[in-house]
Formats: sequence, C-alpha cells, structure tokens
Amino acid sequence: MHKINLLPKKDLITTGPVDHADWNYKSVIKYIQLKRFKLCLKLLGDRKYDRLLEIGYGSGIFLPTISDFTNELFGIDIHTKNKQVEEILEKNNIKSKLISGSAVNMPLENEFFDCIVAISSIEFIDKLNEACLEIRRVLKKNGCLIIITPGVSELLDAGLKILTGENAKKDYEDRRNYIIPTLLKYFKMKDKIAFPKYSISSFRLYYGLKLVIS
Repeated sequence: MHKINLLPKKDLITTGPVDHADWNYKSVIKYIQLKRFKLCLKLLGDRKYDRLLEIGYGSGIFLPTISDFTNELFGIDIHTKNKQVEEILEKNNIKSKLISGSAVNMPLENEFFDCIVAISSIEFIDKLNEACLEIRRVLKKNGCLIIITPGVSELLDAGLKILTGENAKKDYEDRRNYIIPTLLKYFKMKDKIAFPKYSISSFRLYYGLKLVIS
C-alpha cells in the first residue's frame, strides 16, 4: 500500500469552520483521522488514473498522497482559497488544478474524470441527489467514485465531543442516515470496507465505499 504523505503542519491553512486539518497532528484523534486516509488508499489500489478529482479537498492536506495516483490532479471545494492552496502545494512540488465551487454544480466537462474521491465531505452536502447526478456527469463510464464517510453512533459522537469539543449532530444533522441509500440510487457498490473492521455497526467510525456508474 502507498504511504500517506500529508502537507506539513506549518503549511496548513484553515479554509472553513469544518476544516480540521490540524486534527491529523493531534495525539488520539490523529490515529482516527489517518485511518480515513488508509481506507481511501486501500480502495484506490495500485491503479494510475489519468484524471482524479477530490471533492472537498479543504486545506489540501491529502492531495500530496493522491497525487501519486494520477497524471492530472484536480480539487473542488466551496471555499475561495483555491489559489492559495495551489501555491502551497506547488511549494511542496505538487501540481494541481483547484476550483472554488460546489459538487452540485461543477464547472467541468462531461465524463472528464477516471476517479473521484470524497473524504469526510459528502456528509456536508445538503442536496446529495443533485450532487450524485453531477458526479455521474463528470465521471467516465468506466470510472470510480471513492467515498469515506462517518458512521452513526451516539457513543462515538460523545467521544468526538470529548476529544475535540465538536458536535457531530450539529455538523451532519441527519444526513449520515441517508448517504449510502442515496448513493446506491445512482451508483453500484463495487467494494465496501469499514473502520474498525470487526465491530457492530454502532461502533464503526468510518465506511469506505468504492462505487461505479450502474
């Protein structure tokens, strides 16, 4: 498996209220954060993609890692610091094309990407049906969509509150409950993994999904 290569902590910028890139460098929560990225790497496999897009790239912390999987790296996020993040990545020898925009309305050509990745971002999209249609539009027919999204657990939400002070219910509302059912209306499941792997659903922190156009 490829190694995780994150942007250095000194280069991180805050791009919005739910951009917690610094958690990747904080003791206990760091372990959980890195597990999300490992799920993504497992689902990406060993393939080299022509064009890859990350939805909700935030500060760009994971872009150095996934840059190894593609010839052309793209990102889209609703914040407006795309040029600033591009410059930071360039300083770290990562070439990217970052766009300020929404997954519901992407200024991109039809069937443009071989792979689209969304890590801890899809659960913040209110209009998920519209986003799925837009993702289908820009994804090649033989492309794949990789989603890393949190599980639903009162106990784990309480743990998040203790560790970080953040309120999962406030951030996600009820969207976690219908993410997977909505995705399956538009895509076919090719692979599904979870962390922790051996646990009941109420203790699973994250799911990793690899989807293709049905």
